[in-house]
Amino acid sequence: MRASPLLFFLVSVFICCAPCSLSARFPDLRWEVSSSAQFSSGEQVPFWLMSNRQGKVFHQGSAGNLSVGLYTEPDTAARVAPEFGLEAFGRTGRSDDIWLHQAWGGVTLYGMVQVRAGLWHDVTGSRVPSLSSGSIIWSGNARPMPRVAAGTPGYITLPFGRDMIELKGTIAHGWFMDDRFASDLWLHHKNAFIRLGGDLPVNIYWGLNHFAQWGGSSPQHELPYPSDFNAFLRVFFIRHADEDDPASPPGWVINRIGNHLGSRNHGADITLNALEGGIYLQDIMEDYSGWHRQNFPDGLWGAWLRFKEENRAVQALLYEYLQTTDQSGPTH
Repeated sequence: MRASPLLFFLVSVFICCAPCSLSARFPDLRWEVSSSAQFSSGEQVPFWLMSNRQGKVFHQGSAGNLSVGLYTEPDTAARVAPEFGLEAFGRTGRSDDIWLHQAWGGVTLYGMVQVRAGLWHDVTGSRVPSLSSGSIIWSGNARPMPRVAAGTPGYITLPFGRDMIELKGTIAHGWFMDDRFASDLWLHHKNAFIRLGGDLPVNIYWGLNHFAQWGGSSPQHELPYPSDFNAFLRVFFIRHADEDDPASPPGWVINRIGNHLGSRNHGADITLNALEGGIYLQDIMEDYSGWHRQNFPDGLWGAWLRFKEENRAVQALLYEYLQTTDQSGPTH
């Protein structure tokens, strides 16, 4: 959708004079208006100005941005808690664009099960999202993709675990919408996490994320790739393609159907009166060598510290170290 140059001129003037973020709360509703501007004397915008911005920031040149959003504040104590979110985003610079960045609706039942559909941001594997480079396998550099998902709204306590064992998980199906070499691809995503410790000062957790691209078609293959329920089960359980299916490429029969990527999240958190912190590792795997940790120490290693006092000049500290150079050694 093309935006009015006058609109963006007025927005840019407002941005340059006073960058701001406004927020107001109504019963069960929250609206937000935010604006920003970026300036670059070179062709490439500095890395941390454009990274983890969900595809909103131009990679080149100067620009002004405006975001308007409306979100629900669901009642977590209700048996049925509907929710929705809408965010329109516009920018001016190398071109003038406006698009619907987030648009989702869902419902949480008894505080245990959440179902959601549409476009929304996901933050995976980071305890301090504003400072972290994000998930090692779920990029924060692209716009949200359309998905349907079902899972828990967060960690839920097991009734037989004496409040010491918590679980959370999600399963989702998505659609890749942008132009790409292989068209009409689908996304399969699932995760499962367990956390131990409850109200104790120290909690430890472990979780598994699994993503897969499957279905669709490619110019290099005469038939569309397998996309029936049998193919879904093979993707879900990371199995070989059916060798008797003419739509299955030879590589999928030898290896696995679809393109799979996984990550394990390991971590420990500590909570004290004045601060909280923790350490974590997100490893990465694309095959059995990664599953069996032959690529150690590849992964995203991190340590964080956050102060509970709101008026501190420094509220949080984060250190992350990324390594991807082992790649299971020279054999792979």
